[in-house]
Amino acid sequence: MYTRSISIKNADRSFRIPELVQLSCRFHSKVTIRNNSGTFDTRSIMSMMAFDPTDGVLTLNADGSDDQMAVDALCAFLTE
Repeated sequence: MYTRSISIKNADRSFRIPELVQLSCRFHSKVTIRNNSGTFDTRSIMSMMAFDPTDGVLTLNADGSDDQMAVDALCAFLTE
């Protein structure tokens, strides 16, 4: 299990959710994002539609064979 927290600046609700889901599906690990709005499964487009990236600090948690690689890739995507 690997966990990392990041802070998002200047995000809005039109965030690139489909690209985030596609990136997450490239990894074997199950990855979730947690913020003030709840916990969201990054592989589920329906779950991610409820995700609000404007809520400041995000905690990404992954469990699986490539957990650190998955979290690091998603953190890079979210902060670019």
